[in-house]
Amino acid sequence: MLFANTLLFDGQTLSLMTCALSQLAVGVLDSIKCGIGSNDIEIVSSLNLNMFAISRLVETVLVNVSRWEHFWKTLVAHFDFLAKSRVVVLRQVTIEAL
Repeated sequence: MLFANTLLFDGQTLSLMTCALSQLAVGVLDSIKCGIGSNDIEIVSSLNLNMFAISRLVETVLVNVSRWEHFWKTLVAHFDFLAKSRVVVLRQVTIEAL
């Protein structure tokens, strides 16, 4: 419900929400690259969390597409970063999300 209700957020709060979701996804990606999730179960868990962040980001954007000026730069930078990831699954999820 929270992400669907972002339509009620003011522009600044919406911008902060999209930044926070982007940072969550990037933070998970960094933990995978640094080897924090050293076994397969932890890596899969990290990827699931990243996919959650990406899917919530997409949901938030779709709900607020008429207010794109509040999140466009963040969104483009985020998807550009993920599309260049060495993790194939993340690149696939990023492309599918677009």
